[in-house]
Amino acid sequence: YNGRMPNLIKGNPEIMHQFRDALRFAQAEFSARLGVSTNTVARWERGEILPPKLAELAAGYVYMIAEAIALFVVIGLVLVLKDD
Repeated sequence: YNGRMPNLIKGNPEIMHQFRDALRFAQAEFSARLGVSTNTVARWERGEILPPKLAELAAGYVYMIAEAIALFVVIGLVLVLKDD
């Protein structure tokens, strides 16, 4: 073992930044949701360190939940307007 993470568990810094932008989260909010420091998120996005694949998967999960909530809100509004 050479102390480096195998490629299977390395994440992609660009994807992490795209998730954060899509969610419209500040680095502080994004880091809180992922359970890491704001400095860690900043270093991921600058490419100074690679995020673990698990963090990338967690970011995707947060994104999917946000999208699902938005969809339910839209469906709820449509149903409310339909009843009027």
